[in-house]
Amino acid sequence: MSASSLVRCGLGAVGLLALVTACGEQGVSGPEKNPQLVIQQVVTTTSWDLVQLTPAGGDLGASIDLINAPFGKITASSPGTNTHVFGKDFGQDPLTDPEKGLGLCLTTNGCTGDNEIGTLGGGLDPLLLTFFVLPSNSVLTHISLGSVQTGEGWKISANNVLLSAGAGDGINNPNSIVDVAVASLSTTGLVLKFETGAGSGGNDYLVRNVTIESSSGGGCTFTQGYWKNHGGTKKNIPNVWPVSSLTLGTVSYTQAQLIAIMEAPTAGNGLLSLAQQLIAAKLNVANGASPAPSAIADADALIGGLVIPPVGSGFLAPAATSSLNDALTAFNEGTTGPGHCTE
Repeated sequence: MSASSLVRCGLGAVGLLALVTACGEQGVSGPEKNPQLVIQQVVTTTSWDLVQLTPAGGDLGASIDLINAPFGKITASSPGTNTHVFGKDFGQDPLTDPEKGLGLCLTTNGCTGDNEIGTLGGGLDPLLLTFFVLPSNSVLTHISLGSVQTGEGWKISANNVLLSAGAGDGINNPNSIVDVAVASLSTTGLVLKFETGAGSGGNDYLVRNVTIESSSGGGCTFTQGYWKNHGGTKKNIPNVWPVSSLTLGTVSYTQAQLIAIMEAPTAGNGLLSLAQQLIAAKLNVANGASPAPSAIADADALIGGLVIPPVGSGFLAPAATSSLNDALTAFNEGTTGPGHCTE
């Protein structure tokens, strides 16, 4: 197989991740080769300016939702009885102002003072960030802390597991900003806890922003006719199927049985026409096309334990399968989904 090349381009908040692989150079028995497969994945990077997402700075109460449509929300809160979330330096440029970010304030002193996370700001109570981010495959990649002077410490936990701890040392905190890189931590069910650190200074700081990435799309699709002809049964056309068996409904079929199903005349049997498109859709997904359409799971549920002709004698009325058949056909032909492969 020929070598793959990986290209990543910055497009503002969106990156394009393209993987281009020339396929089918191994095991080709005739003049035709498997056409080039182009997989494209769109990676969206979103920086959440936490203070700017609040309606105003200052005392934000015990809990506040930071909504960043259409990417969901992050809820900032403090479990302390006398502690509120505080937005410091609302409206300032987050790229240049190290004193802008979310902190904590003590209601016992009217939320006056430094109002940061830690001993000199909001006391010993933590700041919690609870993630309700979209899409569901989003991951956290960076956390930016501000007002971390040399000697001041921070401590960050993810779902009560230590994620990062340290103190400004004059090198890791240029302009009093600390960038914490995160190894693609899933945001599903994620709760970050920010606490006072173990530095030698005042040990108070702010949370400026978090960076979240998500990916969508990928691969391309071939028609059911393509998969039928590229299963190794046609002269001078190689077998390019990514799998040698599939489960349709709750019944497993070999590659030979699947090809027989694809070659069988539908003869008014909606089960057969649906199965032919379902086979192609499952082969496309196994070959790298994403996201998988919901019609695949719906078709499996409808088929259930029916054994598809000519392997069995199952039958469904065309009226019962037409909408799912249309949805799978659109996916396989590239009308929906990641698009049609170049043949």
